[in-house]
Amino acid sequence: MNGTCGKRTTQARGADAGGIEGIGAEKLNKDTTERAPMIITISGTPGSGKSTIARMLAERLGYAHRSAGEFMREMAKKRNRTLAELADVARTDSSIDEEIDQRTIEYARREDNFVIDSRLGWYFIPKAGKAPLRILLMVGEEVAAQRIYGAKRPEEKENTSLEETRKHTRLRLASEKERYRNSYGVDYTDPANHDIVIDTSARGPEQVVKEILAAMEKKGFYTKSRSGK
Repeated sequence: MNGTCGKRTTQARGADAGGIEGIGAEKLNKDTTERAPMIITISGTPGSGKSTIARMLAERLGYAHRSAGEFMREMAKKRNRTLAELADVARTDSSIDEEIDQRTIEYARREDNFVIDSRLGWYFIPKAGKAPLRILLMVGEEVAAQRIYGAKRPEEKENTSLEETRKHTRLRLASEKERYRNSYGVDYTDPANHDIVIDTSARGPEQVVKEILAAMEKKGFYTKSRSGK
């Protein structure tokens, strides 16, 4: 990821990469006065801003916002562990991921028109019979560490300095990728698994949201006149 830091690249993927045209766009792209029901998944590496951007995008579209990270934080609090400690436990205790996965699937079965920030939402929501628009946010390692350390989340007590945050962020990413690869055989950071890919290293949240909406509009998933915003 270091090589992408500061690189200003937005990708909108098509059918040849398993993109929008390949996930039910014929239903979503109809030129109607009302938008078809829709689910948007936002995956991202630590520090990419996926939670913030998911909230802002949901607000812009008038959608609900859900977060797998909140599920994980609630579980960590119940177990009196830090987020990093719970993630470490999850490497050998599959029930943690299974609980998060099931919550995601059950919510998608019941609801439409929401944005969820979840590293594996793009993988599990189709198991509920829905076809989400899949967005991946990437970020350079140094920028990620600065953002995470600056946030000073109380549940991330292990991040006592910028250097410690760099170390823990690196370990967290490696742990997550290994866990998901072993459990599900997928790499959530692979752009081929997503429809829109944005490096947020040199972009603020508002710019990222604008670029997502522009990519959606280009593919017929969104128009300003329909959103009313």
